[in-house]
Amino acid sequence: MNSNILLYLYPFVHINCKDEILFYNTLNGHFFISNSKIGRKIINKLQSSANKTVVLDRDMYRNRRQIFEFVKKIIENNMGNILDYSSEKKQAIQFTQGIKIQKGIEFLTNKKDRTIGEEILNYLSEVNIYLNGSCKLDCDSCSYGYKQTFTCKRTNPKSELKVEDVKNLIDLFSGIPINTLHISGGDIFRYNGLEDILLYLQNKKFQTVLYVNSVLFFRNWHYLINKNIFINIIINNIDNIEISELQNILEKNFINYIITFFINSEDQLKKLDLITMKLDASRIDLKAIYNHKNFDFFEENVFIDKKMLFKDKYSLNEINRKQSINYNFFGKLTINNDGMIYSNINGIPLGNIRLTTLQEAIYKELDKNQFWRLLRKNVLPCSGCYNNSICPDISNYEIILGKYNLCQSN
Repeated sequence: MNSNILLYLYPFVHINCKDEILFYNTLNGHFFISNSKIGRKIINKLQSSANKTVVLDRDMYRNRRQIFEFVKKIIENNMGNILDYSSEKKQAIQFTQGIKIQKGIEFLTNKKDRTIGEEILNYLSEVNIYLNGSCKLDCDSCSYGYKQTFTCKRTNPKSELKVEDVKNLIDLFSGIPINTLHISGGDIFRYNGLEDILLYLQNKKFQTVLYVNSVLFFRNWHYLINKNIFINIIINNIDNIEISELQNILEKNFINYIITFFINSEDQLKKLDLITMKLDASRIDLKAIYNHKNFDFFEENVFIDKKMLFKDKYSLNEINRKQSINYNFFGKLTINNDGMIYSNINGIPLGNIRLTTLQEAIYKELDKNQFWRLLRKNVLPCSGCYNNSICPDISNYEIILGKYNLCQSN
């Protein structure tokens, strides 16, 4: 009986084969990078095998140092093991884990003649709505901030959503339900139906977050008292705000709020360090904003440090998810104050709420794949990097900067 060696990997091990090969243990976060040619041949055979195992010739294993060292490294990192193998015995089967949502998407997009049902709305988790575009402020970040994160923006002052259209959307969201509804505009206090909308949102199952510029909040905060909403106060210029006064108003009158600071320079970061000492850290959010002049600031504070990637531990579910959907974009729609529907405000409209149902808009996004499945494994240069299943998902920063590899080592 001819006896050889059966090499198998544990099902919790993630492998990413590029110019180099990443081996990652999702249970303990241990990893190693291999550029072994013989190791690549072994892994290619293993991954193409139906039962995710590979048979090694015993004599070659003993006498070929490269094979021995490669297999030894796998065993030492608790990523796999070897067994005596006989061709007369049946091999064990290794089960692999995948994410179910990808198959659902493929089913929907392949069935072109299939009627779009209500179930497609289950993909929807968050919605951004701009009620209006009118605003008399002249903030520096107004023309570019909203393209990087959801915030207020000034557009056509005559263009605003009808109150009845917004209520119809709220009714729809109540039936799904979504997780969060984000609401903003230009100066939302100039929207005639604001009070009506806020009352209509009372006691809904989803959370509502109202985004208000800090200058406008100071002028109109009393309109928001006793409204069952979460308030996000945007500060895009630290020098123009009296923080102690803002804090006093919030602590006395509001329970659910957060203060978001837009930061675009090292100088602002230093100022913020002094300011935030007086504030509750749980009430603060920082957003780096690219103003087309601060690339060095972004490179230092936003770009990914590859050495830091592996300080966190990633589950197999999380890695599989990163290879199927973009967490930053998936399940999110933006409805502009002119009624246009976007999967991302930086993209092409999916339709208009007066002519297009949200089901149709979601189907179009799944079919055209603008943003919801914008993955590093599918874009250059990330597709050739073994870190593409570990790196954070593509965000609006990459879209605005026009490059996907926001890596400090590149």
